[in-house]
Amino acid sequence: MEFDRRKILVLGTTSVILLLPILAVLYLAIGPIVSNLEQASSASVLYQRFQRLEDELPAYQTALAQAQAELGIQAKPDPNIPAELASASLQNTLQSLVSQAGSQVNSSDIGVPQTVQGLQILSVTLSFNLPQDRLAPFLASVDAQSPHLTVQSLDIRSVDNGGGTSPLAIEMRVAEFRDLL
Repeated sequence: MEFDRRKILVLGTTSVILLLPILAVLYLAIGPIVSNLEQASSASVLYQRFQRLEDELPAYQTALAQAQAELGIQAKPDPNIPAELASASLQNTLQSLVSQAGSQVNSSDIGVPQTVQGLQILSVTLSFNLPQDRLAPFLASVDAQSPHLTVQSLDIRSVDNGGGTSPLAIEMRVAEFRDLL
C-alpha cells in the first residue's frame, strides 16, 4: 500500500488544524484548575503553619513571663489599680529616685489623671535641688524605670548660693501611661 505524499500532507495539516483548537480549549480550561490547586495547597500549608504557631504560643508566653521575672521587668502597668493609688505610687517612686540622687523633694503635686484614646496619663510634678554633677545620673534613673516614665516638662535653674558650686533648682513633670483597653 502506497501512500501519496499529498494525502499525507493534507491529512497531517487537517489533523493539526483540528487539534489546535482542542488543545487551546484544554489549556484554557486546565490552567485555572491548576492555579486553584496550587492556591489550595499554599493555603493548606499556611493553615498548618498557623496551627503550629498557635500551638506554640503558650510556650512563648511562658518563656516571656520567665524572662521578664528574671530581669525584673513589669510588662505594663496594671489598669485595675485605681488611678489615685497608681499616681501615689508614681510619686513615691520619683521621691525615692530624688533621694537616691542625694537630694530631697521640696514640693510634690499629683496631677489629675487624663484619659486620651484608651490611655490613662498619670502625672506628678516635683520640685527639688540637685548638684549639677548628679543631674545626668538622676535623669538616667528616671529613664530606666519600668514601666517607662516620660519627662513631660523640665525646668532647670541655677541657684546662686555664693559658693563655687551651686545646686540646680529643678521642677519637672513626669508621666506614666496606662493602657485601659
